Amino acid sequence: MKFLLKIMIIGVVPLFVFIGCGQPTVPKNQLVYSKIIQHNKNSNEAFEFSKMWLANAFVDSKSVIEYENKDNFTIIGKGIIPKVYYGLTIYGDTKFTITIQNKNNRTKITLDNIKIETYDNINGTLKYDMWNQKQFNYFSIEADKLLTSFKSSLSKKTLNDNW
Repeated sequence: MKFLLKIMIIGVVPLFVFIGCGQPTVPKNQLVYSKIIQHNKNSNEAFEFSKMWLANAFVDSKSVIEYENKDNFTIIGKGIIPKVYYGLTIYGDTKFTITIQNKNNRTKITLDNIKIETYDNINGTLKYDMWNQKQFNYFSIEADKLLTSFKSSLSKKTLNDNW
């Protein structure tokens, strides 16, 4: 039994150290994805388009939006990008806080409090708080796709296009 324990310590511990040292971790305060999008909408229109986009991008804006203030054109909510590929065999749902601010023909979208959730049959749901730069780069690719859909929704002429 002691022999088996020694083999595990000698073989397994260096493996975890090796895997963990592959990429430096990114401090939590740097795990922020933010973009500013220029458009031709006034703040009121951009605010309404933002709420419509949230409803379409995340299925149900009522479960996404946690705070909205039309006076300062700000929306804060929770979002999820399902099944993001993070390298090797890691796929996970990525949850985050989304903040949308509109002013002067610009919209700033910030994604922070980013967490990866994966599932395996042995341990159940696993949540990752420690990220490396490579994982953050994978997330940024998916976040870019998400914000591209926001930008295209702003390109509509009006909220009530004639159809």
